[in-house]
Amino acid sequence: MPRRKNEADEPIVQSPSCPRCGYDLTGVVSPWVEQCPVEGVCSECGLVFAWCDLLVKDRRKIPWLYEHRQGLAAGCAFEMIPRALLARRFWRKVQLHHRPNVFRLVLFPFVVFFGLWFSSVLAGFFIFGVQYLFLGPDANIGHYSTERSLGFLAFSQFGYGNEYQFHGVYDTRPLLAILSTIGFSGGMALSLLIARSLRRISKVKTSHLIRAFSSGLTIAMLLYAVYTALWLADRIGVEDDGPLQGRHYYSWGSASAWEMIRVTAWSWFMHWRALFGAPILWLMLWWWCALRIGLRLEQWKQVYIAGVFLGALLASSSLLFPNVWLSVIR
Repeated sequence: MPRRKNEADEPIVQSPSCPRCGYDLTGVVSPWVEQCPVEGVCSECGLVFAWCDLLVKDRRKIPWLYEHRQGLAAGCAFEMIPRALLARRFWRKVQLHHRPNVFRLVLFPFVVFFGLWFSSVLAGFFIFGVQYLFLGPDANIGHYSTERSLGFLAFSQFGYGNEYQFHGVYDTRPLLAILSTIGFSGGMALSLLIARSLRRISKVKTSHLIRAFSSGLTIAMLLYAVYTALWLADRIGVEDDGPLQGRHYYSWGSASAWEMIRVTAWSWFMHWRALFGAPILWLMLWWWCALRIGLRLEQWKQVYIAGVFLGALLASSSLLFPNVWLSVIR
């Protein structure tokens, strides 16, 4: 173990605190002179930890974790998505002693969302420009003028990206699915923040809950990434009579093959089990790993059951009141 007063050692935290509840441990450290014990126990929440994880600053950071990077670091934000999808592996690597950065945790989903939106819009403009070069006025979207077509490409993803109608719901199912995942994950975090009994059981800092919530939005970002990919696939073809099954369809390559691929992809994506059920199941696994492995709660079952109940209520609100969401979007 590193000696506490040796200047040759790595930088040492002067005022250590419990990584889970934030209890000040300076009084425990002050009597040390030459060396420190290997492990310690927080007298407030009972967490067992390694002193080196608390005292050595370099052990409190992870190079690939977005909240521990500097600047916008958009590439690191997108790199976080596949890492966070492996929930169990993620929480085994991201432990309580890794210092949370609330500002960057809030910034993380916005960087990914606007990164996907901006890149897809640029790609849509490029595809439209190439089509306009070859087709002229026929290169429009829904018989819009060129100016309205460009506006559609810029803003259609906010509830208007899919021009086709599935099961009587027009243009809203992907967005409602994203909102339901945000609601479920938010309910899990809120259950720990608003319930005093659960708060006494967990004794977890708010910053750790924000980390679990923000990183858990990965599934919503994945839904939006697939949505933008299918949205761009629609931009590759130009239709002159509107419906997806129209015979007068022009695209690069075989029109019938491209049409079949698009229809199949949209059908799989818009199926309710894939769009709503799979993300919620993943979030249930995510919070199970977060509470048991990441936050290391001893009475995690009570917290988990209460969080699932509240999360299900918030997630279902986006499905029970679609007209409310539509009025906000449009």
